[in-house]
Amino acid sequence: MRGEFFYPTVLAIIGGSTTIRFSVNEEDSFIRQLSGKIDRIGLKDTTMSVLGLSATSPASIAIPDCDFEKIIEFLMDWIAKHPCSPSIRAIGH
Repeated sequence: MRGEFFYPTVLAIIGGSTTIRFSVNEEDSFIRQLSGKIDRIGLKDTTMSVLGLSATSPASIAIPDCDFEKIIEFLMDWIAKHPCSPSIRAIGH
């Protein structure tokens, strides 16, 4: 595997009216490897905050104002490019 993701993982996604939370957890131990949230969906100043296993503070990514469907596309594209992607074996919510 690439990066620090050596074990099979599960991607969990939880959506609300203006927020999406997500995490990548080891399949057997449930140890969180990556977590984040997208805030202010459909409003100005939409941002994604991400905290990885080795990070001490979340990284913040500005997202252009757009609707929920486009935010999901953005999130799925971002995860597909992240080093955790090859380790994901299941997705749940």
